[in-house]
Amino acid sequence: MESALYQTIVNVAVATLFTIAFTLVSLRRNTKGDAGWFAVSYGTGILTPVSELLVWLTPYPAVFTATSFASFSLAFNFMAKGLSVYYKQPVSNWLLIASFVLSLIVRGAIWGGARNTMPYELLYQLPFAVAMDLCAMIIASSRSNGGLEHILTGLFGALAASFIVKSVVAIWLKIPGPPPHNTWTANTRCSRSP
Repeated sequence: MESALYQTIVNVAVATLFTIAFTLVSLRRNTKGDAGWFAVSYGTGILTPVSELLVWLTPYPAVFTATSFASFSLAFNFMAKGLSVYYKQPVSNWLLIASFVLSLIVRGAIWGGARNTMPYELLYQLPFAVAMDLCAMIIASSRSNGGLEHILTGLFGALAASFIVKSVVAIWLKIPGPPPHNTWTANTRCSRSP
């Protein structure tokens, strides 16, 4: 078994463990669903590495490229919902739905576009940055104003910034993106960061 396959299996296993853990916490605590939303977030996120692998192992790369992006975006929006429930900060479901749908519209607009260009890379990463900023804003606006909330706000803000910064740095350093599907093996593709 190739190393990339092992990496993907580990990613899926870890996400599965988080999903199970948050599900059990949700059931045990008898909460109003905060841990359940985190379980849904990780459960949805599992589809990302699985889809990335299937891009290279099936004759349907476009389908799994789309499911990889969509599940990553949806998982972040579920995380925002979980944080809003946990911190008792109402966030409109319509806002979360709009965030997800807009991410799909942006991805559709750049589908087939020129990779390794600033507009493409920034637009590709923008929905993830927006979702992480939403998470940061939910925590920052909560009544809980302890040190942990400040750290979490900073971490989610840093995650949001990282999506934008990595695009700029990749273009600036001329780091190549993945070549076309038919020129790479599953090992090469899965060893790289999406």
